[in-house]
Amino acid sequence: MPYETVSLYGGKITIEFNPALHSYRRAGEKQAIISVTAATGCLDKSRPLMIWAERLAREHYQEFFRNSKETRYSQEQIEAMIEEAITKHKVRLVAAADSGTKVHDWAEQFMRSKVQGASAPSGFDGYSEGELNGINAFIDWYNSNEVEPVEIEKTIYSVKHNYVGRTDLIAKVNNRLLVCDYKTGKGIYGEAYYQNAAYWNAYEEETKAKIEGGLLLHFDKETGAFATKEITPHVHGKNLPVFISLLTVKKREKEVSKY
Repeated sequence: MPYETVSLYGGKITIEFNPALHSYRRAGEKQAIISVTAATGCLDKSRPLMIWAERLAREHYQEFFRNSKETRYSQEQIEAMIEEAITKHKVRLVAAADSGTKVHDWAEQFMRSKVQGASAPSGFDGYSEGELNGINAFIDWYNSNEVEPVEIEKTIYSVKHNYVGRTDLIAKVNNRLLVCDYKTGKGIYGEAYYQNAAYWNAYEEETKAKIEGGLLLHFDKETGAFATKEITPHVHGKNLPVFISLLTVKKREKEVSKY
């Protein structure tokens, strides 16, 4: 599959993207550039997931015994019960992942229509009540603010720190230039703030534009509910060094893996 190319820094730098491998490199170079998400992937996010999985298993057992009229169980029944309990989180993840993503995709298509001057997405067949609530909340937010999309799916690259990525949206919101990211997790976690800081930093580095804030547009992956979280320049100043530290860790991991 051929590389997709994008020209940055006034044509001085060309970034090549391999969709199959989801990797980036500078034109003429073989070495892949570390992406923003690869760097923040160094964060350990296992503990919240473990707690969540344990809770689901506990609730499964509680519901089973509360509703069961049996007093004795065969070995086969016990093993089936255990298997169902320990896979409960996988089933929930599959069911939940689609909800936030559908609302996210609708919002992205809506914003793209504003940039391209095309019609906004229409038709809501196949959306759940929660997803429709999320879409309506997003529309309410859009209509309650002056939102002017500037860039959609903007590829960013930092020459200074040598990292690359793609931010969801650069927009003027109430006449303030913001770096916006769509998030579809259950909540907004530290990783989202550090990613936003990376996009913010690289965009300013290339364009010399003054970013006035960050904005996380959150779509709950279980309910589709929509909410926003703004990041001030002061908070950005605290988040960026954390991202640079994660980037340093990732670069060192790649070096160590070659030993």
